Amino acid sequence: MRAWPPLQAVLVLAALGLLAVPLVHLTGDSPPAPRVAGDVAEPDTPGPVSGWLAVRFAHAPIEARVLVGDEVLWEGAEDAELALSLPIEDGHLELAVEVQWPDGTPHTAVEVEITPDGYESRKETLWGEAETREIVDFHFR
Repeated sequence: MRAWPPLQAVLVLAALGLLAVPLVHLTGDSPPAPRVAGDVAEPDTPGPVSGWLAVRFAHAPIEARVLVGDEVLWEGAEDAELALSLPIEDGHLELAVEVQWPDGTPHTAVEVEITPDGYESRKETLWGEAETREIVDFHFR
């Protein structure tokens, strides 16, 4: 016995119609979910914001420091990830990064990543040979 093509077409269209109902609900225009107070920090919130600082090296340095103004946020000679208070003002954070590598180290990189609570993570890669001293500006919305 052979199948009847009009019946098969009706069954396929019925199955597609059943799939279309949940897809319309998932992809349709709906109002965004309401924001909960305290869910996301406002960029112009004054004062420090808790967050994470990660420092990663392509080659091990002799010493390295990350500073805000004259205040040392982190100092060490190995990759690090630590929780700390970040002085973000008007959605802006300026860090000074100082790294000194051993003699003979090829052109290498240090990556600095900042993840403040309520903001998106920002990452900068700095390149240098014997040493590097750079100011890095992070902007948050």
